Amino acid sequence: AILLGDYVPAPAGTSPKIATEEANRQRVSYPLADVLVERLLQAETGRVQQLKVSDAATKRDLTVDYSDFQVLEESTRLPFAHAILIQAQQLSAGMVTAALNYTKVNTGRERLAFPFAVPKGYKRQK
Repeated sequence: AILLGDYVPAPAGTSPKIATEEANRQRVSYPLADVLVERLLQAETGRVQQLKVSDAATKRDLTVDYSDFQVLEESTRLPFAHAILIQAQQLSAGMVTAALNYTKVNTGRERLAFPFAVPKGYKRQK
């Protein structure tokens, strides 16, 4: 969802806070486990413009900005963020930035496979 800019609703039983901001945008925030999730939405389309995940206990932040929305196919009229800027900040490691610019996007043509697994010995660093 982070790489695609998809909106993921708050978990069942959680009441998100919704605030209207300038330029016809809405900020939706809710706690999820030990982090605060905030999404900045374009009110007319409901597209996510920014995602921010903050962990106050460990002082870690992840901010993802979505831009350059283009319609993928005329038949779907689905706008897709072709440019994504990811910024991760951790007190001990500083800021890490990554920019993704999609040049070609196919929808529904091929099944995607992600050959990734978390090793059994993985332990989260705090």
